[in-house]
Amino acid sequence: MPGAPHWGLAPLAMSWEGKTEGELCRQLKDHERNGRRSMAMLIDHMARDPLVAWGWAPGGERAPVATPHADFVHDLRAWAEAGAPCPA
Repeated sequence: MPGAPHWGLAPLAMSWEGKTEGELCRQLKDHERNGRRSMAMLIDHMARDPLVAWGWAPGGERAPVATPHADFVHDLRAWAEAGAPCPA
């Protein structure tokens, strides 16, 4: 299990598996399914939370997230500044 102090199994409603890009986009913006985060809080969470950062350095034989973390956060901010549009 990841070693972040506040780690816990996310509820099924927060799962990303099998979602289309549009479904995932709407889920990220839905306060009921994103940990009750505003867009600013979501960006901060993705930028600073140790549990999120674990994806870029998972250890063992696990592959890290392919996109560099700084690029991911930059793109997340740009998406938010554009009004966080979602595909259909």
